[in-house]
Amino acid sequence: MKKLLALLILGAVLFSAVPASALEIYALAGRVVKFDYENDIVYFVDGAGFVWSFHGIEDLCIGDIVACVMSDNDTEFVFDDIILTTNYVGVI
Repeated sequence: MKKLLALLILGAVLFSAVPASALEIYALAGRVVKFDYENDIVYFVDGAGFVWSFHGIEDLCIGDIVACVMSDNDTEFVFDDIILTTNYVGVI
């Protein structure tokens, strides 16, 4: 009975999942260039030279590389995109 219930739940989750292409998300990486300690904001520059920011300095350092999952905010312009998650990748 438990296996059947687990299979039904798994099937419901798999068939109701939204395909990744419909989520309009993309990956972005950049190098940390500045901190705003007063407001706990990290600034980083991506490969195109755009500056992005997120909250949570924690133990990051200038020069660290961060990887982000971004949402395009359902627009064609990059300037209003939203950072969904950030992860430390390493240093150069």
